[in-house]
Amino acid sequence: MIDKNLEEYRKKSKHQIEIENLSLADYVTKEVLTENQYKVIKEEFLNKKNFLIIGKTYTGKSTLVEKFLKEILFKDCIVVKMFDDISSIKSLENTKATNKRIIIDELSTINFPVFSDLWGKERHQGGIVVVNSSSIHNSIKFMELLKKQSHSNLTLERILDRNIHYIIQLDRDELTNEIKVINMKKVSGFRSGYYLFRPII
Repeated sequence: MIDKNLEEYRKKSKHQIEIENLSLADYVTKEVLTENQYKVIKEEFLNKKNFLIIGKTYTGKSTLVEKFLKEILFKDCIVVKMFDDISSIKSLENTKATNKRIIIDELSTINFPVFSDLWGKERHQGGIVVVNSSSIHNSIKFMELLKKQSHSNLTLERILDRNIHYIIQLDRDELTNEIKVINMKKVSGFRSGYYLFRPII
């Protein structure tokens, strides 16, 4: 009898390999993205809008980030991973590299100060932050927890209202293992713990 967890891992791996070999434009053909979502992503990322990418484990969040960087922009950015030492990143405040975009893949207690202190400033616009979460609401709760743990002086409302322009939510069908963008929203504000936005379909 085949171990169910092993079989599930194999299915995820096979589909993940297929997704990794696709271009961002192929995401439209495979119906991961709509054509309009693809157009908005390309235009707005080039226009230095900030993106929050959320989803559970095995939903292709980091893979989508790689496609952003490979196909849209890959030179003027700094990529911060979950467990990266941020001391060298924060020192960028006093260097000529301060105009670089900041890509946080994925948000953690360790790198949260980069998100709260640097990511939202005007010279760092055009960034991406990845949060492992099943919903927009849960991602906000997770950020609130990280803010408390990092002892940030900024209110979360101020951070999010200033930082996030678009939200992309990914999910994976449990039966077919196919990954898809299930929500894409343009943010117009953040008030009393809730985003104000309109859907991008």
